[in-house]
Amino acid sequence: MQDSEFHEVADEFISLAAELSDKWSMPFLGTAFVYAAAQYNTRSFYKSDGSKSCHTSAVEYYCEQYRRMLLDCMNDYSKSH
Repeated sequence: MQDSEFHEVADEFISLAAELSDKWSMPFLGTAFVYAAAQYNTRSFYKSDGSKSCHTSAVEYYCEQYRRMLLDCMNDYSKSH
């Protein structure tokens, strides 16, 4: 996947969050987005593998990906603000 395509899709989610922030708070929306990601990744997991024996490794993978992305975003944000 192209990095620009990845960021384009991510920007769509961020734009949606900005629209929804007129009605709901950022902490509420952040939690809802994380929950939606969990739902989506669960469905993706079950479509691709879904083996109960892989649950722990899948959770570890998704948590590590989130941790890396969150740290990258925090580092980028702190440099620009």
